[in-house]
Amino acid sequence: MSYRKHVRWTDLPIGRRRRLVVILGELILGHVGLVLGIEVSRLARSCRDWHQLLEMCALFDTLIGDADGIYDPGTYNDRLLLGLKGTMSEAELHILKSRMHEGRRAKARRGELIMGLPRGYVLKPSGDVALDPDEGVQQAIRQVFAVFERRRSIMVYLCALAV
Repeated sequence: MSYRKHVRWTDLPIGRRRRLVVILGELILGHVGLVLGIEVSRLARSCRDWHQLLEMCALFDTLIGDADGIYDPGTYNDRLLLGLKGTMSEAELHILKSRMHEGRRAKARRGELIMGLPRGYVLKPSGDVALDPDEGVQQAIRQVFAVFERRRSIMVYLCALAV
């Protein structure tokens, strides 16, 4: 009997949390003997989830494998190493988020941060902001500003649109 009949590909196009739930469900049913991935600690979004997976794998005699080797979460040394991998993975995510946040703040200080333009405007390849090239959109934007210029209230324009 070929081992291929027993291999199930679980790289589902779903979020990490949902994928972890699917794996845990299959594991509890006794359908999983090895959880394998390039970086298996990335399956979990937090140390809590990761340690839950480790506990379930140890309970159901399921091995965990990644690019560095095959581990048995039922043994102390392997469990310790897998725990460290999960902690490092979570720390890496924290560091990446912090760097991205600081990058946004630095762009904001330099005046280069663009979070999203209002409707009717586009960003040119040069980085300049311009009206949308669509004539209908331009007309609508000009009308809004013209009404505001005359009435000094956008509420009048919005009420007219609602009628």
